[in-house]
Amino acid sequence: MNEKIGILTFHKSINYGSVLQSWALSRVISKRFVVEIIDYEPQNYEFLYANYRQWKSWNNIKYNLKRMPLSSALNNQQQLFKKFRYKQLPLSRKKYNYNNGCDIKEEYKGIVVGSDQVWNIRAKDCDPIFFLPFNYSGNKVSYACSINDTDYTEKNLPSNLASEICDFDFISIREESGKNKLEQFIAKQKKVYTLLDPTLLCNSSEYDSLLNDRIVDGKYIFLYNVWTSEAGIQAAKFLSEKLNMPVYTIMTASNVKEINLLKKSGILVDTVRTSPSDFLNFFKYASYIVTESFHGTAFSLIFEKPFVCVSNRTNDERLNSILTLVGLKDRYMKLGELQTFDLKQEIDYEIVTEKKEKRAGECIKLLYKAIGGEAKS
Repeated sequence: MNEKIGILTFHKSINYGSVLQSWALSRVISKRFVVEIIDYEPQNYEFLYANYRQWKSWNNIKYNLKRMPLSSALNNQQQLFKKFRYKQLPLSRKKYNYNNGCDIKEEYKGIVVGSDQVWNIRAKDCDPIFFLPFNYSGNKVSYACSINDTDYTEKNLPSNLASEICDFDFISIREESGKNKLEQFIAKQKKVYTLLDPTLLCNSSEYDSLLNDRIVDGKYIFLYNVWTSEAGIQAAKFLSEKLNMPVYTIMTASNVKEINLLKKSGILVDTVRTSPSDFLNFFKYASYIVTESFHGTAFSLIFEKPFVCVSNRTNDERLNSILTLVGLKDRYMKLGELQTFDLKQEIDYEIVTEKKEKRAGECIKLLYKAIGGEAKS
């Protein structure tokens, strides 16, 4: 075992939030320790992120047919993500998968699991390795793991899952609701902390180091609508009319039907500039943000943008948690509430950023102590 700290997370997902939280966590840890991201591929990775699935079932056939018109764009996006990972993430030289994952215990002085939804046992890319199911002489640390809507009362839970979690030296979760559910699951045998998503631990100047040339000239609204929800589309159209600005979005939808829905709504979909750096670029230079995403909200705060978070459901603990922290709960609303919202109401980012950075500093300090074995659950 050497002196390196390993990070185990969803760094290989074709998902902007997942890749950028990996980058942010490795950057923060690297300021105090030698660190690398363990290049682990979950068992279901190929099924989840391959451009096409085997033509063995009618569901797979329908899935493939919807994606075929986007074949070039999807291949390009996949390559851009791959290039970003190899250029910007401190990846381990050795690659791991479901068969040899436990070998990581021989390589690192400490292992940090998280952030992202690595402890969401309903997620298809959740994997037993994220619970470090082995005896280990180094520190096992979970950093801001999200369990999302999991309540740990699901059927067919592994019988030893609670003991595996309790074997962690330090346990932290991203949302308060997740903290409460996890504490109940482990019968409060360990203290569970609530800490910020890694993206919020870095400031805008640090993300500027990843930016390329400005993509869009002039004023524009950026829509980050991960699930192509109707509420997000209608909100973007409403803002476009009120603020007299065009709406741009980056390709997150993976089938042509969803892309066409966006285009028919007058939204300009970029299917070429789709790297994580391009994603940041759209946030950096936008005049207004519309999102229904946690990381869309996070980067709106990081780049100090006017924004609204519009969803038909306003009980997302992830969003409620961060917006309550910075005093912007009124920015999270249902579509109907947007009609009476003052779009030109300014956000006092001097206060907001001060609150965010204060909490970030507390989280970083605790993370360093946990890695060094000074903070325990």
